[in-house]
Amino acid sequence: MNIYHGMKPHLTSRSPSRIYTLISPRLFGSKFYSELASCKKTRDPITIRNDNGRVPWQELSLKERVARSTKQTFNFSIIIIGATLSAAVSYILYTEVFSSDSPTSHFNEAFGRVINDPRCIKLLGEPGEISAYGEKIHNSRRRSQPFVSTSRTDEHRVKHLLFHFTVRGPKSSGIVYVHMIKRPSDTKFDYKYLALDVKGKNRIYLENSDEKHKGPATKVFKLFGVTWR
Repeated sequence: MNIYHGMKPHLTSRSPSRIYTLISPRLFGSKFYSELASCKKTRDPITIRNDNGRVPWQELSLKERVARSTKQTFNFSIIIIGATLSAAVSYILYTEVFSSDSPTSHFNEAFGRVINDPRCIKLLGEPGEISAYGEKIHNSRRRSQPFVSTSRTDEHRVKHLLFHFTVRGPKSSGIVYVHMIKRPSDTKFDYKYLALDVKGKNRIYLENSDEKHKGPATKVFKLFGVTWR
């Protein structure tokens, strides 16, 4: 007896899978590469905001090249401005603070002279208890400075540096006046005079060159309501 008579052939559950695996990679691969190629052709336009420099220059349109050039010029300008500001700040710090000829250096020297002078100590108190401060200033940039200095050059090319500051000790307080000059032949400032005024007391001169130098440097200045000789 033929046992296969009357039976219908059927496909196993594995047959469609085998057909799919034979056909689908080709279809999927061709579709994937076509989409990838289309993505390469259709990219977002380059603008000043989204340009990251990854797209080669030769692939940019004229408008995109203008956008990239503009962005690069702007970035370069920012770098130049930053470098210029840094140089300016460094120069100001050097001339105003760190230089041996800066007003701050001369202030520190003058204050040191005052607190170590026996005559000043007798009127003000011990050096460690003496403080220095300037007048009230509304300018925020100078508010933290203990003094305000003024510099000028006269008709004889002599440079004058003038400043004053207040000193306060446990015994009393006073005002220190400083006038320094630098002649064309000099390499640094010298004291014209350094004096301490305490109310009710005679002025104490720590430096006074009025009798030593007669001539161009003896010109009278009036500043802060005080006559500077």
